[in-house]
Amino acid sequence: MKPTAEQRQALEPLMDAALRRTLDLFSRLSGEAWQTLSLSLEGLSGPLLGAAPGSQPLHVIQLSWPGGTGMLILNEPDGLTLSQAYLVKTIKTRVDWLDRRALPAAALAEIANIVVHAAPNVWADACGIGLLLSVPTLWRGSAQELEPQLRERLRQAGGFSLALTMELSCERLPARCSVKVLMTDPFVEKLLTAHPV
Repeated sequence: MKPTAEQRQALEPLMDAALRRTLDLFSRLSGEAWQTLSLSLEGLSGPLLGAAPGSQPLHVIQLSWPGGTGMLILNEPDGLTLSQAYLVKTIKTRVDWLDRRALPAAALAEIANIVVHAAPNVWADACGIGLLLSVPTLWRGSAQELEPQLRERLRQAGGFSLALTMELSCERLPARCSVKVLMTDPFVEKLLTAHPV
């Protein structure tokens, strides 16, 4: 599905609201300000991981809900940097957390669980519906290895036609990542009739 000009115009406030919420959550979790490198709303004709930063092995953390799925995508060094920033900030406020969630992979899963919720939560509020997201699924490997695996997972789930991609960065950490949210046609139709945000 390639969004029409009218659909883009109608969806733009919802996409912008999702971006603002996502940036705010990243800043709260890492303790540093994050910026937008790019924001796009496109069909699924291109590679899922085409916007993945760098050539390092990737971490992809995926969560799904009825009508959509979201992914946090970042390379291994940026994943380590972000997870360490999150652990340091969290330990300052919750000393007991370190014993239970010290591993970077667990920290990334927790971060993804929060930031990937941002877009669907904003949209659910606008639509007046409730959404229950799955637990995070972690993938690790090269883009070449992960692309066909993710494509097959999405094919089995079926029906995804539109993707919102947010490419973000934090100069002070430094780190970069992508948040990609895929939607089905029925979910997009709900968004097109949503209340303004």
